[in-house]
Amino acid sequence: MSKTLPAHRSEYTALIKRFPAYARLSKHLLTEARLSTKQKVILGAGLGYLASPIDLIPGIIPVLGQLDDILVLLLCLRQVIREYDEEKIDQMLAAQDLSREQIDEDIVLVKETMKAIAKKTASVVWRGLSRAGKGVLGKIRPNP
Repeated sequence: MSKTLPAHRSEYTALIKRFPAYARLSKHLLTEARLSTKQKVILGAGLGYLASPIDLIPGIIPVLGQLDDILVLLLCLRQVIREYDEEKIDQMLAAQDLSREQIDEDIVLVKETMKAIAKKTASVVWRGLSRAGKGVLGKIRPNP
């Protein structure tokens, strides 16, 4: 396990393996006649964000760029699930081998991972800037 990441590699592997199930669940929910317009808009926004090249954290930024897409979709899915028929959604989740708890755990995993990566990145950038600043200041001579 990396010092940067809050979870074991197997948790990330499991999340990645669950992603197709989340996509299937999203597709199934969008075709549900009883899904309200509001719920469809929320889910559509999550899927649109996933597909869009314009993100808060661009996809070209390794790991963080992908994690923010996953987080937005999971948050949208959770919101739709909370407002939908409980019995029906439990059937849909079971059909995809998912649970409400799993979605919540995956959201926490992604958030904690993003936070850990951001902290580590900020620390590395700060150390680099600090060293560069000291180097520049060391070359400046005070006027007599």
